[in-house]
Amino acid sequence: MVTITANGRRQEFEGFDEQGRSRFVGSGEWLNVEELLFGLIDRRWSWEIDHSEATDNELAGWLTADLRARFVCCAEEGRPVHFLGKVYTEYQEAEDAIAESGFHVRVARDNESGLYIDHYLLPEHKN
Repeated sequence: MVTITANGRRQEFEGFDEQGRSRFVGSGEWLNVEELLFGLIDRRWSWEIDHSEATDNELAGWLTADLRARFVCCAEEGRPVHFLGKVYTEYQEAEDAIAESGFHVRVARDNESGLYIDHYLLPEHKN
């Protein structure tokens, strides 16, 4: 399960399918996650996502959608993305760097100075 908080409202979602959709807990309606997040961008609402109870599939899907939406915000607002000591102003370059890094990532912070991406080793790389 994933919980998203935006504009003071909490919503819970479960599941994540191959079409990028997650089911809204309560109604059972399936929503496209990227469309949901881009709708928040259009409204100029900030959001937080709690992945603490997510399955691996939910985590991967929601994290990817969350990062893409935050990259778009950065591009629209002229804010950089910080990852592994480098600063990116092109979100595709940041996305490529993350994909090629071999790390799991999460949002460390997202504020007026930019989006800061934290990283950690994949489980199979740990000693």
